[in-house]
Amino acid sequence: MYLYSRSMIEKMDDTYENEFSLPILTEVIPVQISEISELDCRGKIKKLLSQDYKILIQTSNLPKRKILSHLHIKAQNNYFTLYDVSASSYNDDIWELLNEQQYANGHTFFFIKDTEGIEFELPQSSTKRLKVLNIKNNEIIILRLELEEVIRLIFSEL
Repeated sequence: MYLYSRSMIEKMDDTYENEFSLPILTEVIPVQISEISELDCRGKIKKLLSQDYKILIQTSNLPKRKILSHLHIKAQNNYFTLYDVSASSYNDDIWELLNEQQYANGHTFFFIKDTEGIEFELPQSSTKRLKVLNIKNNEIIILRLELEEVIRLIFSEL
């Protein structure tokens, strides 16, 4: 496991989102980032969902995916939709989608502890990233399924 403090993150040559190749952008720097190896990503997803994290999945509006039709829509524009997946709405079909689409343009997924008060600015093209705004006292977890890696971002008000 690797831990990075805010002071270490601030000294990086590029923005932390680029340094860690993250699929999202934030307006504030986290107080801590940790990188952890995870051999059982499928089990990790179930564990996070049982701890009241939600999966947010950004996917292109075309083609429409029937397996996502039952999910709550958190944000939407002409190009992308951001779906909210809780423990009760997660199933094997969503696991398959996450695996199959992890490198598709415009497809992003991550876990967040609390979505209250958070704003999501969806990109206008697949070359741009989702922006997570107004994040305070929260955690974002990004799973890299193929690399069996977890990136955990901890945000706190100063």
